[in-house]
Amino acid sequence: MTTREEAKAKLDALSETEFQQVVDFLDAQQRRHHAQADELARLLDVLAEPLPGAEQDELLRDLEHRQWRSGTAEDRS
Repeated sequence: MTTREEAKAKLDALSETEFQQVVDFLDAQQRRHHAQADELARLLDVLAEPLPGAEQDELLRDLEHRQWRSGTAEDRS
């Protein structure tokens, strides 16, 4: 494990250019993560939209069937 002093010494040893490359890399990583989070939020919004009646009925039947299959014998009677 790197100690605080070792980490500081390694950072101090970086040239200005190397330090800037690290900062740029971390900035790019953060932008990618934000973009992925934004895309995930958009997808969740789409999934949260109400389904048309027939699709909703089919989904409910499927969920009820899965619940029945995963229940105990007592639950099924």
